[in-house]
Amino acid sequence: MLLSIICFIVFEGQILKVSLILSFAMWTLLYTYNDKLVLIYLNAREVIDTDEQELFQRVKNEVYKTDLPVPKIYTYNGNSKNCFITESRGTWSIVFEKSLLKNLTSEQLEALVKFTFQYKLKAAPLVQTKVMGLSSFAFIFVCGLIRNFLALMILIYMTVVVQQLIELGNGVQVNTVMAIMTVVGFILAVLVKLNGGVRLENSSIVFRVFSLFLLGLARPLFTFFDLIAKREKKIQGELALLPIVNRLEKPRYDFDQLMVDHLKENFSIQKIIVEHLESFPVLENCSFE
Repeated sequence: MLLSIICFIVFEGQILKVSLILSFAMWTLLYTYNDKLVLIYLNAREVIDTDEQELFQRVKNEVYKTDLPVPKIYTYNGNSKNCFITESRGTWSIVFEKSLLKNLTSEQLEALVKFTFQYKLKAAPLVQTKVMGLSSFAFIFVCGLIRNFLALMILIYMTVVVQQLIELGNGVQVNTVMAIMTVVGFILAVLVKLNGGVRLENSSIVFRVFSLFLLGLARPLFTFFDLIAKREKKIQGELALLPIVNRLEKPRYDFDQLMVDHLKENFSIQKIIVEHLESFPVLENCSFE
């Protein structure tokens, strides 16, 4: 949406049509392959059967029992001993946090694999995967936009100036517009000078104010994402999983915490995104009789 608005502001004619088509194509690809985005955000690594023979044997047993397609298996380094189920384009994957997988007993491993298959059957991993990918990309996009705000404004400014010069060459009077553009150019030059460059650092006041403003505007979107993808659907699990689920009982990472964390001096998009993704419930849905 934001890219389309920028295209309408900057371009016209055939260039506008081409830019809008490219914008639509980009978002279509992002939506289609956002399960891959989730794996990239987590820096997940695919596991093969020679690495985890017992795990793959448990998976094959459940494939035989449930008649589900064989999932791909991934591991990642995270902060919460949890797992994810991603689904897209007719395939699905199970993503385990490394320390969780490393410390499981045989009984817990069997129970966990069985639960992931039940989650695939009874929950909505496709919807959750789409939301995880899109919400993470939205946050990264907003942060990138903020950090490169001055550069973007300079690009738009230069594009408009070139358009006005072309109009002037065609004999069109653009004196008023050029006077306004001169003032705008002076303001941009002053901002770049005060900032020490065209890239905003997260320690700068401009970054903090502008990022809080944009993320505040995005709050309804993230609230909507939470409503459709963080609903807990209780799924029966075996008692062997009880110690693992109990360790997950902590305050869930929410949008307010995300806004606070992105202002810290040791701000890391990778760390924040992992925290955000780990807030989507999977094992939290496990219930015991």
